[in-house]
Amino acid sequence: MVQGYTWRDMPPGLRKFARGDVFVHAGEPATTVFVLKRGHARTFLLSEDGQDTTTSILCAPQVVSISPLLSRPTYDAFAEALEPVEAWAWPADRLSRLLLVDRELSGLVVGALSQRLAQAVALLGNVALVDVTERLHDVQLRLSDRANARVAITHRTLAQLIGARPETVSRSLHRRPAWASPVAAPEEPTTCTCATRDVAASSSSFAAGQRILPPEPHAPCVFLVHAGAVRLFLEDGRGRQVSVDRVEAGEYFGLPALAAASAPSLASEALGDVQLSTFDAGALLRLLDRQPELAQTLMTQVAARIERVERRLRRAHGANACTRLASLLDDLAEQEGELQADGYRLLPAGWTHVALGREVGLCRETVTRALRALAVAGRVRQRRRRLLVRPIRAEL
Repeated sequence: MVQGYTWRDMPPGLRKFARGDVFVHAGEPATTVFVLKRGHARTFLLSEDGQDTTTSILCAPQVVSISPLLSRPTYDAFAEALEPVEAWAWPADRLSRLLLVDRELSGLVVGALSQRLAQAVALLGNVALVDVTERLHDVQLRLSDRANARVAITHRTLAQLIGARPETVSRSLHRRPAWASPVAAPEEPTTCTCATRDVAASSSSFAAGQRILPPEPHAPCVFLVHAGAVRLFLEDGRGRQVSVDRVEAGEYFGLPALAAASAPSLASEALGDVQLSTFDAGALLRLLDRQPELAQTLMTQVAARIERVERRLRRAHGANACTRLASLLDDLAEQEGELQADGYRLLPAGWTHVALGREVGLCRETVTRALRALAVAGRVRQRRRRLLVRPIRAEL
């Protein structure tokens, strides 16, 4: 029986790794959750052609391997020690049982995951919307804020993190911008089904395309979508956007208090007609304290969001507009496409050049040129303002 025990009564094993050790391998059975005790590690993804994309730089007490938290049978990413590392190794089944009864442990895990999510969203915005010098400066500030010691990171790893060439990073390190671009913190849609009837809420309706704002400027509040869908996105000073996630009915978003994130919130807009409720963040935090099972739900949703944002980050690292757009179209074809007799998949109506550009941080004109190139390569066709995609990932 686990009931009545805490994580201090059932401590995990301690593992040590040398610099350069890859201690989590994508594709292997996801049986262990690693939580850093000392040192720095990076997580990374590999594309089909072997391209290495660094998705996060982690320090104590960050959660390194999140696949077991989502009940995935195998790990979805790699983890490498950037210096000598010590990490707590939790058997996934034991940790899952403890998270149900130990509010302190579940709070620590939710907080650690939220910090990692904040970093992933910030990196996505930087890679998609900010030039190399500014994104480098911003990442350095973020890493120094989170770590008590200097992060042992090479120019090559830093280049992979921000989507630049190592020689570009070396040159940029000698230059410092006059200002660093503001980095958006994650607004975390969750699929919590906890009872919120004891928390005072106000209801609102929004039309398609309308921005969703708190009732009072800078007021810490949480939104629950009852009908419709909401797009979360980052936007630069010129109005260029990159999508971060989509929130469906029954999901929450705008949880900066629960995320312990200090950066500005993501922007959000209604996709179609939307009905939602607004809750005071402090009241929801008190509800979280009374309902420890909610922490596990939040943990699962934040972990799932990390996976989605890091996949978007890998796409943003594409070598050129065609590569990024082809990756997006492949995903859309698999998720939403209607299979045709000739092997192409017909995308739903509504995926205009502007909508595609917002997904990957490209302007409409660039999307149009990239689609022409993909059409010449036989990857896309058009039928009555709808796109037909041949879902084969090709190097362009």
